[in-house]
Amino acid sequence: MHSEKLKAMPVIDRARRVIGIITWNDFFKFIKVGANETFPEKFRAFIRRTPDVSANKPESVGHIMSASVSVLPENTHIADLIPLMSNQGYRQIPIVNNENRLVGMVYQANLIAALFNEQSLHLTGSIAISKACDFNPTFPCQP
Repeated sequence: MHSEKLKAMPVIDRARRVIGIITWNDFFKFIKVGANETFPEKFRAFIRRTPDVSANKPESVGHIMSASVSVLPENTHIADLIPLMSNQGYRQIPIVNNENRLVGMVYQANLIAALFNEQSLHLTGSIAISKACDFNPTFPCQP
């Protein structure tokens, strides 16, 4: 997440179906920094596997992810993202195909870029979400 400058990532099962989402905020809920500690030290300790089974911290993404996640089909009109992101506070939305498998991820920046490019080109007609996904190489819309 850090190297790609992502604030969230979808969590998928073996069939590529979205089962949750993990954000930096999910990590912060479990990391408490003391007076003589730094966040990077605590974060490294948090993500390091605990060798014994009786760990006092979560050991997998499934323990800290948010299981409640909204997804949209890839053929949704791009305008449908605007109220979700502006009024309901979504910052990212996983995009799924007709089999509910992950095909992309739209972040607020993707939406803004797609709308800006659409306006600057003066194109008419509908823009599908897949157009907004094209701006995100980490989660391309095509499998």
